[in-house]
Amino acid sequence: MLAAAAALAFLATVMLAVRTGDSAPIPRAEVVGARATRDTPTSALKGDADAGRSSKAQPPVVVVTTSTTLTLETLPAAPLPTIASAPTTALSTPSSSTSTTVARATTTTTSPPRDVTEESDNTAEYKWTKDGSGGSSTTPDTQPPSDPLTFLVSGRWDHDNVANLDATLKNNTDKPIAFPGPNGFVLRFLIDHDGQPWRTVEVRRDDIQTLPPHSRIDVLGQVFMDQGGYGTYDVGGEINVRYS
Repeated sequence: MLAAAAALAFLATVMLAVRTGDSAPIPRAEVVGARATRDTPTSALKGDADAGRSSKAQPPVVVVTTSTTLTLETLPAAPLPTIASAPTTALSTPSSSTSTTVARATTTTTSPPRDVTEESDNTAEYKWTKDGSGGSSTTPDTQPPSDPLTFLVSGRWDHDNVANLDATLKNNTDKPIAFPGPNGFVLRFLIDHDGQPWRTVEVRRDDIQTLPPHSRIDVLGQVFMDQGGYGTYDVGGEINVRYS
């Protein structure tokens, strides 16, 4: 059975496969809070062996391939501005005048793609109590409208030792956002239990390589907590993206 005392599973609407303990631990963010974007060298995406050697034990990583929902949103086009035409007056030009056209060279500068590790715009908290009286809450999204990626997470206790973990990512730009690496879409839920790193749940979808402009990805699932592991659980998220 999935709900073993020391086992963790992550379920979604349709779960394709679950693998535990078959990948190297992913470095855990020390602070899970509002979004902190940082440029990530390509080599860093593969992981640094020395980064995992620290005095604090890394939380177990659960790698999941699961069904996600890709929602395409069509935004209404902005109306074209109305330009009033000004009256023109024809001027007589002497027949002896000449005109010269000079070609001006133009240079278009394209910024190179940028790999960034995006952290969730908010965090979530839920409580699991023995009498079932625990609640849940989320911090607000305080990012400006110009934020290229909306990344929100939520978590709540459902029943017994089962909690729901959800995430929404929305591309607010006019260009696709890519997910670098061979595994495509890789989202990590970073979970603390009573202030200590507990689990990193990694959701993979190698068939999703980009998030089209003004589109949204929803991840819906459940996590099984350790039997008797009552307390407060804090949830954040991170994902590697490439902006063009």
